[in-house]
Amino acid sequence: MARKTSAKTKLVMPKVAKKRLTFAERSGQTSRAANTLAAAVNGRAEQHWTHETIRSALLRRQAIEIDELLEELPRPAISYAVTKGWLHRSQGEPWFRVTRLAASQLGLLCRHNGRKLVFVNAAKLPPSLTAFDEPKPQAKPQTPAEREAEIMTALREPRDVLAQARLYRDVMIETGWTSGGLARKLETEKTAINRRWGDVILHIDLLALEPEYQQAVAGGRLSLLQAYELYRVPSEVRPQMVEAFKTGLARLKVRRLFAAVAQRATFVQPTA
Repeated sequence: MARKTSAKTKLVMPKVAKKRLTFAERSGQTSRAANTLAAAVNGRAEQHWTHETIRSALLRRQAIEIDELLEELPRPAISYAVTKGWLHRSQGEPWFRVTRLAASQLGLLCRHNGRKLVFVNAAKLPPSLTAFDEPKPQAKPQTPAEREAEIMTALREPRDVLAQARLYRDVMIETGWTSGGLARKLETEKTAINRRWGDVILHIDLLALEPEYQQAVAGGRLSLLQAYELYRVPSEVRPQMVEAFKTGLARLKVRRLFAAVAQRATFVQPTA
């Protein structure tokens, strides 16, 4: 005998409990501020961007806040747009305004929802403020070895005689090196050291002469060795020694001649 069934069958849908918010939603990790922060610090920094990316972020907008920009663009792209003159922010403004230059170069729409978009003419405004207040990188402190290498490179560079003399003097004052110590820093072989030592002495003694004699050496009218002979005698005798050099007498002959008259104020022109 067939089993009897109820004439009325009632279908009951299972009751679904209200879905609980996730931890990210409860803690605010999905909020706009959190998304902006994550985009600016973590995700957006390495994102590839192009002019089209910037165009999409500025499309249908005439002013935009930095938080909105960070949702769509990485920080380098925003700074680039400011540098290009596509975005402008004046002192006291919390937002950036899209410029006419951006509209022209990026092909931005001039109307949105029947309303005309007014782009700012940045050419009539002061330079825009930067997008971010980036701290300037501090120069790495120079080690003594690096400074010494820099000095050695500078000393070996070609320059005029007066500039070389001033450089020798400044280096000796800064480092405390003597003329011989400076020569040993620059050269390694004994002959080269002696030659450099003499060169340093000649240049330093040149700075002790009057300006007219320094300029004569710089102009090639006197040699460094002749200037050294001027340095060896009293200042009142130097004009007479210069006249002796002009006659064509050899430097050593002039030295012997003035060794006897260095204390006198007059100079007798030698006869040939």
